[in-house]
Amino acid sequence: MSNLIPWLQDRFSKIYDISLLQNEGGPTGLEDFSAGFDAVFASNIRITINGEEVSRDGLKERIISSASAATHIQVEWKDLIEVPNQGIDDSDLVTGMVAGQFIITRSLKFRIRAAPAQNQTITIFQARIENDANISSGDLRRITQLHYTMLSKPVPIHV
Repeated sequence: MSNLIPWLQDRFSKIYDISLLQNEGGPTGLEDFSAGFDAVFASNIRITINGEEVSRDGLKERIISSASAATHIQVEWKDLIEVPNQGIDDSDLVTGMVAGQFIITRSLKFRIRAAPAQNQTITIFQARIENDANISSGDLRRITQLHYTMLSKPVPIHV
């Protein structure tokens, strides 16, 4: 049985949690975020967002800046599928593809009509997970290709 979906969910959720901590100030949050980011994304990753190529550092900056006004971040996963590469029996080493959707809801620092303002980013993604030859120990898997189609919008206020 493959563990690609839990692997990806765990690491993405941690990155978004850490990005919130990073914005609360202090070097520890930034160091934790960078370590978490490095544990997910290969140094030579190929990224496209809405059809445009984005650098690894560009993705890192997007994640950090999207959390800049947030007080709380929630990640909701939908319709995930995985396609493991053939010929690998050890579930701890399985590589392959994961695709699906996640919705990030950010509660913001300011209020609208006495309720916290919220923003949602809806992302359809496809990620290729492969072993990274530059890693010598631990979990060698990293995302080597990432394709996002995403849209950010405010959450409607219910009165």
